[in-house]
Amino acid sequence: MSTGCGGLVDYAEVGDPTAGSNETAGSDETAGSDETAGSDETADSDETADQGTTSSGPLDEPEDNVDCSGAFGTEEVLFEDVGWYPQALSPTRDGLEFFYARLAHDISLDDSGERQITVRRRRSLDEPFGEPQAVAELSGLCSFVAPGTEVAALDVTEDGLRLYVGCNTFSAGAYPNGPLMMASRPDRSSPFVVDPQPVGAIGVSIGISRDERSAFGTSRDPSVDSVLVYQRASTSEVFGEAQLAPGVPDLINPEPAPGGLHLMGVDRVGGQAQLVITERADLDSPFGVPTSEGLPTPPEQENDYSPALGADCRTLYFTRIRFSPKQAQVMVVRR
Repeated sequence: MSTGCGGLVDYAEVGDPTAGSNETAGSDETAGSDETAGSDETADSDETADQGTTSSGPLDEPEDNVDCSGAFGTEEVLFEDVGWYPQALSPTRDGLEFFYARLAHDISLDDSGERQITVRRRRSLDEPFGEPQAVAELSGLCSFVAPGTEVAALDVTEDGLRLYVGCNTFSAGAYPNGPLMMASRPDRSSPFVVDPQPVGAIGVSIGISRDERSAFGTSRDPSVDSVLVYQRASTSEVFGEAQLAPGVPDLINPEPAPGGLHLMGVDRVGGQAQLVITERADLDSPFGVPTSEGLPTPPEQENDYSPALGADCRTLYFTRIRFSPKQAQVMVVRR
């Protein structure tokens, strides 16, 4: 898997002049609701999980035929949701469905202050995506399974048949884990049906590996600034407690690349959020220092969040946000 990152956004920390203090917008970890939203990248707890030990086991299946090297070219706009912040971008492998969580910054469109699970579709890669549609069968999922929580992570499998939804509360001063739910469907024309039992207890901003046995996330606890990883031996089990990712990379919106040797995310540099990537020599080695080399650089006064890598590691999607005037566009770039 992962073709998308369930990353939330915390705008208040990156210079949104209108953002309030509880504003961590949730999914991409950058988008506040206007800012009521949690961050995608901030919520964990059990709080023992947040302090977990470094994991030593492999975190993804090896895929020698996937080339994740090389610089990306010039970015272009894929689509824009006027009045909304698109977060937790999750395209399917064939590029025909694009799931994400969107949060309204124009309250005349939605004054709930919560992220809505949304999908755009197209019939071929030569066509633009259609208008956003709510995934109606998943509306209110988090508040139903865990009252007081909202969407904190979103990631779809490459075949589009399973959608992972993380739920969490974004109350100030509290950093609990929330349930990670899985919804599945037999084919792309059928509605999703939610498994009644959580498949884990997680923080926020989840990016799931292609074999669906590792989930990378972050914590809302300010004392835990490194990436967390949740693991399981098989997809029939639940994810274990959070551990610090090897090398304890410091970034948000973690997105594991195919093959498991690269981890993409977002770093806040000088008050501006930008995409970064960290690499390791093999699956038993720690991740290195994150770098922005070869990745898009946001213009002044703009911020990049929620990276989502294509299955071949050659296409990258992300959200570019300007806070004044408010604007958010989903971008695509290739190498």
